[in-house]
Amino acid sequence: MFYVELAKPFKRVPGDVLIELRQCLHEIGKTLGTLPVGSNLWSSLEASGMILDLEGWRFEYRVDVKARLIMVDAAVFRGK
Repeated sequence: MFYVELAKPFKRVPGDVLIELRQCLHEIGKTLGTLPVGSNLWSSLEASGMILDLEGWRFEYRVDVKARLIMVDAAVFRGK
């Protein structure tokens, strides 16, 4: 399992969107936890930033495989 953390408080993001964000990232973390340790996907995940779009917001996050952590680094409102 992976833990989800926000790099900083995203005060402009509505609370219900943050709840949905955490739920989605927890689900992603559960899925990542099922991948084999030797999978080539791990190095790609660590080298690449990831994006999740929710309710007009774009969240940028990264995966730290060793720490078993999904870290949200940025949130930008792109409109609906």
